[in-house]
Amino acid sequence: MDARVWRAVAGGCTVAALVVPWASVGQVPIRLVHLPWWPVYVGLAVVMHVVVVRWPRAVAGGLVACAASASAALVVLSGHPHARPLPEGSVSSLLFSRPGVGWMFAVAAAIVTAWSLLRSARHPRGVDPQAPSEDVDFPV
Repeated sequence: MDARVWRAVAGGCTVAALVVPWASVGQVPIRLVHLPWWPVYVGLAVVMHVVVVRWPRAVAGGLVACAASASAALVVLSGHPHARPLPEGSVSSLLFSRPGVGWMFAVAAAIVTAWSLLRSARHPRGVDPQAPSEDVDFPV
């Protein structure tokens, strides 16, 4: 697949990470915006996608942005026991919180983005990796 397809998949994973619950307390889903430090993840995810789209040949910078985005997702997830989706004083203190799938989409977006960067660096645009090279010397 082309690197642009991988980047589209990564963008879809990021959108899914913003929509699906990152955790739950009992049966109550906890969205990203209810978690502490959620703007850090959103900011780094935007930076990751901007770096990859604007400077696709800056592989090192893109990989750093991918690692920062995935790390931020895990840091945000670590705050899920402190999320406040229910009013104070409700029975939520008796229920356990558990991780959801939103963070998985966030980490998947960073992994797929890193893969697309590495793939585009290995096979630049317009070069078919299956095509034979013109300067091949065949033994006689």
